[in-house]
Amino acid sequence: MVACLASGFGLVARSFRVFHVAMGAQFVFSSYAFYTAAALLHLPPPAAVAVAVALSVLFALLLEVAVYRPFAARGCAGGVTMVASLGVLIVTENALALAFGNEVKTIPHPPPEMLTWGAVRLTSLQVSQFAVCLVLFVAVGALIAKSRWFKACWALGDEPGLVRTMGLPVGRIRALVMATGALLVAVPALLVSADTGMDPHEGMRWLLVASMAAFFGGRDRYWAWGAGALAIGLAQAIAVWKLPAQWMDAVAFSLLLGVLALRPNGLFGGERRLEAAA
Repeated sequence: MVACLASGFGLVARSFRVFHVAMGAQFVFSSYAFYTAAALLHLPPPAAVAVAVALSVLFALLLEVAVYRPFAARGCAGGVTMVASLGVLIVTENALALAFGNEVKTIPHPPPEMLTWGAVRLTSLQVSQFAVCLVLFVAVGALIAKSRWFKACWALGDEPGLVRTMGLPVGRIRALVMATGALLVAVPALLVSADTGMDPHEGMRWLLVASMAAFFGGRDRYWAWGAGALAIGLAQAIAVWKLPAQWMDAVAFSLLLGVLALRPNGLFGGERRLEAAA
């Protein structure tokens, strides 16, 4: 799941050259859209998933039209856009808390089957989480490698001026970036909500995990985001095994800082050209 979240964060951050803090808002919005469709409207699970994903994409497109695109058109610095993105996260979390309360919400479902492999015990829902997110992560990676439109999304982060000069529809490309990022965030959000429930203030936590994985792997390489997610996940699992649970994030951050101190572009990030880094 972290690989998908890191990709949803990294794709927008790389293409728009902004720290995508609003990814946390997308996560909690997706969770509560699913809760509304499944628990309050009592829609069948497939319909609830479809409604939640569609609303998440619409939320991302609204974020692009109302925040990211106007700031980009005015040539605002990345730090200014990041502050606006942080404002979206704060407003979204507080609006959801006002509407649904601060307590954890759960989605009623039959208890999942317990699966055991030796000393490893997982629920069928956790296995489904892994399988669905793996398929999604690989599918988007294949589209980025093969599709002309997705290659244009990737090029937008390298040479935005050249993309405009070539006459490509920048607005549509930006919309595709946001819609794809929303899908990569919404699917894990729905799976987490079905498994452990949701609260309106968990967006920042998942944002930090996703950004750690993206920067650990290297912000310019899609497949490296998956490798970064794997490394962060292993570090957190080892931390929980040997240390109290509250040390989990501290160990992951320490690992990230150590890697960035030695390789500023991430573990698998290549050296950037001087004009690209300027």
